Amino acid sequence: PALPGRGGKVSKAEDQRWQGLLVESIDATRTMLLHAARVNSTRAVLITSAMKGEGKTSLAAHLATSLARAGRKTLLIDCDLRRPTLHQLFDVPRVPGLCELLRGEAELNDAIRPTPADDLNLMPAGLCDGLALQAIAQDGVRDILAGLKKRYDFIIIDSAPVLPVVDTMLISQQVDAVLFSVMREVSRVPLVQAAHERLATLGVKLLGA
Repeated sequence: PALPGRGGKVSKAEDQRWQGLLVESIDATRTMLLHAARVNSTRAVLITSAMKGEGKTSLAAHLATSLARAGRKTLLIDCDLRRPTLHQLFDVPRVPGLCELLRGEAELNDAIRPTPADDLNLMPAGLCDGLALQAIAQDGVRDILAGLKKRYDFIIIDSAPVLPVVDTMLISQQVDAVLFSVMREVSRVPLVQAAHERLATLGVKLLGA
């Protein structure tokens, strides 16, 4: 749902109604993902969008929390390496994180943080540099995900938008499927179509939008 703007005056009851609609919407997406997991062993899912500001980080965080609420052991990874925000959202240190793992500077356990939600852990982005980006291009994320799948039921990955940078096109080939975030009255059809075509060209499995 399109939640009311933060600047608008909304009563507590109205705010709870909108939050309830949001939770129901996310839980419906979770139900579809659980079905995909049973049918196609879809467990590592990347969340992306065409451009920034289209709700991908909110979708990733809410979906990961919803999976954990359903009793699935879940890891949320911040792969938006150039503009990471999940460490701020969950109020955890940014380092060590994924970039430190990619560079071989940290162990897996050091890069994983607990969150207030039961069954939900977070791996922040860490500090990005050319070596980390080079490791992504060399399928470094695939090796990390292989180890994480032994620990978690689901891995939700918040990535950069598809069109501005190449990172997401590289990472999308190393996950089980992609979920596309589209925001009402913000996203533009030609850009969404262009982003979809880039992923389709790579043979990436798209779960939906």
